[in-house]
Parts: sequence; C-alpha cells; structure tokens
Amino acid sequence: CMTSTERTKKSQAMQGDRSDKIRTYNYKSGVITDHRYKVEVSGISDYFTDPDCFMELHRRVSSMWQLQKLSDIAEEISKSQGQSSNSKSSSKKKKVPTATLR
Repeated sequence: CMTSTERTKKSQAMQGDRSDKIRTYNYKSGVITDHRYKVEVSGISDYFTDPDCFMELHRRVSSMWQLQKLSDIAEEISKSQGQSSNSKSSSKKKKVPTATLR
C-alpha cells in the first residue's frame, strides 16, 4: 500500500520512454529543440560556449511556459464562471478581460 506522498511522486515521475524527452541536442543539424514548448534554436555549439546564447534559449522557454500558465489560468476562470452562471444564486455573468497571445 502506497502513502499519498508516494502516489504523488509516482504520478509526477516520467515513465522513462523516448516520448518523455524534454530537450534534444542534435549536433549533426546544430539544433536544440525543447519538446515541451516546441522551441527550436540553431547554433548548438554557441549554446555551450556563450552564456548569452544559453540565456536566450532560457528566455524563450520561460516565455512559452508563462504563456501556457496564463492560458491554463484563463481556462480555469472560464470554467468556474460557466459553473457559477449555471447556479441559481448567480444572476449576472462577470466579464473577463481577454488578451491576444502572439
């Protein structure tokens, strides 16, 4: 019997197969690909020698992560407002500000 902590750890762990890869370094093509956010950058040798190049990859991945989190939050808000508008106690639907992600 597993404890709740053990179940949580197991659910967060990767399965160990190739589909779990986070980032691929393709030396032949000179490309680094972050598979979580579909970010691809060229000039692989520069990323290991120039800190500015590495930071650029980090900034791009961080930006994609932030967009994903904002999208998740907006979806949660939308769902919760949909549920509250279906209840009898809520007579007015609140407006949610929206933004276009580019």
